[in-house]
Amino acid sequence: MLYKLGSGGMVPVKSPSCQIGQRIRYTGDMANQGDDGIVIKVADTYVSVILDDGRFIAGVHELPSESDWQRGQRFHMIDGIASSDEVADYLARSEVLKAQHNAKKAEDSDAFTNACAELKAKYPQLILCKDDHNAAAKNMRKLLKASFPGIKFSVKTSRYAGGSSIDVRWTDGPLGSDVEEIANRFAGGSFDGMQDLYEYSRTPWTTLFGDEKYIFCRRDHSTACIQEAIDALAIEYNAEPPTVEQFNNGDAYNTTPIGNAQGVQHWSWQQIINRKLAES
Repeated sequence: MLYKLGSGGMVPVKSPSCQIGQRIRYTGDMANQGDDGIVIKVADTYVSVILDDGRFIAGVHELPSESDWQRGQRFHMIDGIASSDEVADYLARSEVLKAQHNAKKAEDSDAFTNACAELKAKYPQLILCKDDHNAAAKNMRKLLKASFPGIKFSVKTSRYAGGSSIDVRWTDGPLGSDVEEIANRFAGGSFDGMQDLYEYSRTPWTTLFGDEKYIFCRRDHSTACIQEAIDALAIEYNAEPPTVEQFNNGDAYNTTPIGNAQGVQHWSWQQIINRKLAES
């Protein structure tokens, strides 16, 4: 007899008896594709199944008949009993899938190890994170200094209850995208807005040279750089632009050189100047 967990403990499942070879249907979930299969083991409180594609699933505590199946239950019995030859075939499929999985795991492990060795040889100047828990920030400073000589970068690490971050700031010089190409190598993962969770991603780079949960890059602009952008835009739009002071104070949001046929404002001077600064 099969059992399920009830409010008072394990209670008998009110469904037909089950035997090895019983055909079943797995409905799947968001992470796993559904499939048909058979029961290959019957224990006191659970059954184990193998699906048609070779996946092995143990610990199925409830296996209702198709007529008793309710939404939310992932398994139920369907008509038919597999022969002993079919059961042997399912077991063979499971072993093949297991062997393929183990081979892929070993292959990935070897590739990861080789990638680490190549990175260590290519970047001998970088600190290994096993030797310094601040390796990510220190290594980032080294790479930024080598890639953008003459530019002063501020690279600060923050640690808090929800994780950690590195904040990178600099004035003028390289574009944000160029700095992010280097800085983002040290990101420990990324936030998945669809699932509302942070997904960690272990890479050869972060394994060797360190990582932090979030990486933030901000490019500041000098007065001279802002003025240069404003002067260029004044010529481009043939309009009276705001001053640097108005831009810095946010007052340039109130005016625009652009409008449609009805005179409705679209892009403000503030937005236009910010876009120009981001591109130059």
